Amino acid sequence: MDEVVLKIDGMTCPHCERAVGEAIERVAGARTVAVSHAAGEARIAVEPGVDLDRIAAEIAGEGYTVVAGAGGGGERAAAKTAAGEGAGAPPAATDELAFAIAGMSCVNCARAIERGVGRLPGVAEARVNFAVEEGRVRFDPGQLSPDQIFQAVRDAGYTPAPSGSASHARERRERRLFLFAAALAVAALVTPYLGLGRRGELALLLVLATINQVGPGLDYYRGALNALRVGAPNMDVLVALGIAASYAFSLLFLAGVSGHHTLATAIYLVAFIRLGKLMEQRARGRASRALTALASMQVDRARRATAEGGWEEVVLAEGVPGDRVQVRPGERIPIDGVVVAGQSAVDEQLATGEALPVFRVVGDGVIGGTVNQSGVIEVEVSRTGEDAFLGQVIAMVRAAQATPAPIQRLADRASAVFVPAVVAVAVAALVGWLVAGATLAVAVTHAVAVLVVACPCALGLATPTAIVVASGLALGRGLLVKSGAALETLARVDRVVFDKTGTLTTGRPAVVAVEAAPGFDEAEVVALAAAVEWASSHPYAAAIRDEAARRGLTPPAATAVEEVAGRGVRGEVEGKAVVAGSEALLAADGVAAVAAEGAHGRVGVATDGRFVGWLLLADRPRPEAAAVLGALGDLGVATELLSGDRPAAVAALVAELGLATGEGGLLPADKVARVKQRVAAGERVCFVGDGVNDAPVLAAATVGIAMGAGAEVAREAGDLVIVHSELTGVVEAIRLGRATLRKIKQNLFWAFCYNTVAIPVAAGLLVPRFHITLEPEWAGLAMALSSVSVVSNSLLLRRWRR
Repeated sequence: MDEVVLKIDGMTCPHCERAVGEAIERVAGARTVAVSHAAGEARIAVEPGVDLDRIAAEIAGEGYTVVAGAGGGGERAAAKTAAGEGAGAPPAATDELAFAIAGMSCVNCARAIERGVGRLPGVAEARVNFAVEEGRVRFDPGQLSPDQIFQAVRDAGYTPAPSGSASHARERRERRLFLFAAALAVAALVTPYLGLGRRGELALLLVLATINQVGPGLDYYRGALNALRVGAPNMDVLVALGIAASYAFSLLFLAGVSGHHTLATAIYLVAFIRLGKLMEQRARGRASRALTALASMQVDRARRATAEGGWEEVVLAEGVPGDRVQVRPGERIPIDGVVVAGQSAVDEQLATGEALPVFRVVGDGVIGGTVNQSGVIEVEVSRTGEDAFLGQVIAMVRAAQATPAPIQRLADRASAVFVPAVVAVAVAALVGWLVAGATLAVAVTHAVAVLVVACPCALGLATPTAIVVASGLALGRGLLVKSGAALETLARVDRVVFDKTGTLTTGRPAVVAVEAAPGFDEAEVVALAAAVEWASSHPYAAAIRDEAARRGLTPPAATAVEEVAGRGVRGEVEGKAVVAGSEALLAADGVAAVAAEGAHGRVGVATDGRFVGWLLLADRPRPEAAAVLGALGDLGVATELLSGDRPAAVAALVAELGLATGEGGLLPADKVARVKQRVAAGERVCFVGDGVNDAPVLAAATVGIAMGAGAEVAREAGDLVIVHSELTGVVEAIRLGRATLRKIKQNLFWAFCYNTVAIPVAAGLLVPRFHITLEPEWAGLAMALSSVSVVSNSLLLRRWRR
């Protein structure tokens, strides 16, 4: 069967994925491999002759649109041409809008917003991350505006705001509401000691409880009504039912229908839940601290050169490429650019992970957000705003944190039925206790406890909080994670496949041996070659010059230098004709020299027709390569080398580093085919390459790691970029992925176990035998603390060590 990837518009949740998968399965000869609403694509296996139009029609019948497809070669293209064969026209250009969202109480709120926004015409993808309270929407600006998207969020009952602007405001609001609720709770606690008498005490408690309902408790009623209006019951529904039941039951007491009241319970309940929400908000703020710190490195003002030769302070948003800005010692460089005057040591740890300052002079590039340490420099702006390095990194990290890991689907499925199931259990508890002969007060107490102890939030926070912490931690280690799925996939990797040049090796050839002909010594071979190669830009020429410098040689000056493309160079040195190059170039000059077969590149040197010797060159392994391969072996991960270099050179490197297998002489398409064979055999393959030349095979692998290059890092391919370009990042990424997956599993285990144990206890199952009752106020506190425990457990990732 052939594999085809279809790009699909309109999927916003796991339910959409199931609908699309079922539509594909209805077509004979088509099988669903994977459907991802986050990626907006379906990967399917089809037998020869299967009509893609039929598959597109089935998907369209479910309300989704196939906009493009790709064949098995890994090159993305339209599924068919626009001349009538299409499974749909190519997608229109899309914009991406990121924004903060206030008012969400659990993961079901996020799903409700995704559904509401996803129904808008022109929306290609809508994702909401409950953990960081942020939404991201890809849309066609020709059909839709940001204001319309924001209105859809408001229609769902939530408040949109500019991205990154609302976190501290939400924490301050939660603090105010908690203090309000706590003051009411303290007042209720001391009421029996005020000597007001029974009537006075009841009157005061009723006033306090009523204020509690319309004050700190009002949010839950609003959230519940909005959730029910859009058909997505959430945690607010459970809390609102709980506090409303406590309050209403007390009104029945005042009306003489019941012999017991729970006014104080209703007050304590809101206070405890507000305390838990405040703790949760603070913990979530700490989880995203790395991204907040990164954003704080952006400079908002700069000194720009004026036409009169002076300097003016301007808002950075007014800057454009070509402007010249001045940066003094101790200041952050405001924007990406090139040094045009001055020199200085620059702390570039933000961009490259390099702890030591780097000396920058005229002509060198500098990165916005890095720190100028010593001298005054002038920088010509090259990139601004979101195109600059820091803007791209922040956008990519936010996107990674908003992309769910596959394991999140388990929690999503559970959350979808959680609230109705809890309400059913609460009703069953109420009826059960009444049938068993309990008083109405006892039955209501257990029903309310069930409603407020249940916690869908813990399920919703289990995966995204771990992803947020891990992506921030990775950023601090020089690893730029582009999706939450990448971390989970890295944790499960079976095999790491490396490219050779620039990945396992330095990417810069070096002289590894010198073979002098009889009558000559090594120094003469190196000096003559360096003389004629002095002005050449060829990598071999640079390596020969470096070797001369290493040996302390000063090559004589060469004249009449002629570079022969692809062969070498000729010139005159101290009146003698000198040639340095390939065997063919030497033969053309009448010099008989035969290069032996081997793993090394060779440059022959001759003078006045006499053969002087060979320089053997090789691209040396990175210093850390052997240790990295050993560490991967210790982790139980197989390693392999695929390269376009000469098979002999690849075989030598495989033997030197102790790789299990390696293959050379491969074209990019051959590498893609080899990786796809591994994946088809059931292996989870990680490919590590340079991110530019290896883009096709990086995309074909289960997960791709690109070796970064400073300011160009955000342009690289791959699911993860090693910013500091050291191979140790591969081992770190896999270890971090495994630590993150362990933490997610711990969180999910706790969330499921908490609800599995707490709900039956709240319903009163332990009362007959053990006389254990969970009062509603303590149930509310337990619910809130369960979310805090999940977030706090994710925060423990920050203690992770290599």
